[in-house]
Amino acid sequence: MEMLRDMFSIYIVVVMMGIGAYMVFIQSRDLIHVVKLKREGSFAKIVGWFYIAVSIIGVVIITL
Repeated sequence: MEMLRDMFSIYIVVVMMGIGAYMVFIQSRDLIHVVKLKREGSFAKIVGWFYIAVSIIGVVIITL
């Protein structure tokens, strides 16, 4: 457990949360509506949610 705690620092978690939020709320919307790339926008949204989920898991690991 200590090795997992060392892998997730608060800075990595914050950056991952920021990247995930950008991909979900800004990049995917721009890809779908502006550039008309629906598949790429959907993929960016899925990857963004994955980043957000991993950062939440990192917060849980850090606080334990």
